[in-house]
Amino acid sequence: MNKNNRLMISPTASTSDLSGLDDYFIRITTPIDTKAPSLATFACDRLGLKTIAVVYDLSNPSYTLSLSRYFKQELEKLGGRLPIMIPFDPRKNFSAPEIAQKIVSAGTDGVFLITNAIHAGVIAQHLRKAGSEAKIIVSQWGFPDPAFIQNGGRAVEGAVSLAEFNAESTDKRFVKLKHDYERRFSMPIGSASQRGYEAAQILFSALRQTDDPGKLKEAVLDGTIFKSVDGNPIVLDKFGDSVRTLFVLEIRDGKIRTIGKVVPSRLEK
Repeated sequence: MNKNNRLMISPTASTSDLSGLDDYFIRITTPIDTKAPSLATFACDRLGLKTIAVVYDLSNPSYTLSLSRYFKQELEKLGGRLPIMIPFDPRKNFSAPEIAQKIVSAGTDGVFLITNAIHAGVIAQHLRKAGSEAKIIVSQWGFPDPAFIQNGGRAVEGAVSLAEFNAESTDKRFVKLKHDYERRFSMPIGSASQRGYEAAQILFSALRQTDDPGKLKEAVLDGTIFKSVDGNPIVLDKFGDSVRTLFVLEIRDGKIRTIGKVVPSRLEK
């Protein structure tokens, strides 16, 4: 695609391996090297956590390794500690009781689960069975998936995450999209669906400026501040990496609720 000067827009790719590259790849989800520091700051400043265990799945290394690394770096800058980091590879072995016991033995006041929804839910179950009251933070990979609550049950009550998606937005554009989407597909709109729609709108905006495929990248990265479907700004830097508002999600009474937001400093200026 780079060789032929053809633009690619991804709704969901977030790995830091793709950050800061002058190429024809643009993404509208927050890159890991931006989101991880926000997560660490949220954990320290808003949740008041000082020690956090990190559990990460080695079957998805481009996501989990970079997220755990950037989270660790920022948390330590803020004075927090990660006394234990627990990798596992479900293709070889997965023991939720063993992982839970390691977390309990470390005595942390928080745990960050960088796993899919099923593994996160099962780990949370065994963590509570083992008597841990550690605050559970879950990456966006696992949190919005219904399987997290289905597999975690009461154990995931109070678990939190940061995401680009606010299902409770009252913005007129979002409400209309939500209604139209659910009527057409007979299922609730989700984070990936919203970002897919936003990616298409950004492409359509560029196509209104030029029909030359080789100039679409320039048209997208012309300094325009795009709007997410819920009315919040999406800023793309010169490399096509996005900066956007993140929402604080928490499980309350078995449902995901939006309880706040994190606005990057660049958007506050």
